[in-house]
Amino acid sequence: MTGIDVERLAPQLFAVVQTDDEDDWIAAWGMAFEDHAEVASTSGDLRMLTASPESALRYFEEGDDVRTTLVWVNPAQPRTSALL
Repeated sequence: MTGIDVERLAPQLFAVVQTDDEDDWIAAWGMAFEDHAEVASTSGDLRMLTASPESALRYFEEGDDVRTTLVWVNPAQPRTSALL
């Protein structure tokens, strides 16, 4: 066992959720690190590194009929600095 607090240092998981008038679906999963985010589409054809989770949303915009939002998997989990 190490002395590192893995739970506190773990990236925060999020989903890129899209919604239209009839359905909701997850377009991508992402991990938010302290200084960037990594995102992978659920279709498997897109992976990206962005400055923040919010900045990844523009890559999933599909016009006025589809709304794209960021949803945190554990929103109650406090986000603390990974710097020791």
